[in-house]
Amino acid sequence: MFKMKELYQTVERDSSLQAKFNQVMAEAEGDGQRVTEDKLLAFAREAGFEVSLEEMQLFFEGMATQ
Repeated sequence: MFKMKELYQTVERDSSLQAKFNQVMAEAEGDGQRVTEDKLLAFAREAGFEVSLEEMQLFFEGMATQ
């Protein structure tokens, strides 16, 4: 989960990564769950982070409860 936190912090500081993430999320409803998951994993890899879908889910669930 440490890598996911690093990814989140990197995106927070980089407006171009924020734009890419926002684009993925804007297309999520039309793309469907599986395509969105694949895009999120590709986004993370392109940003230099190898994280799993499970790590992403746990990270954001943790943020939602805080």
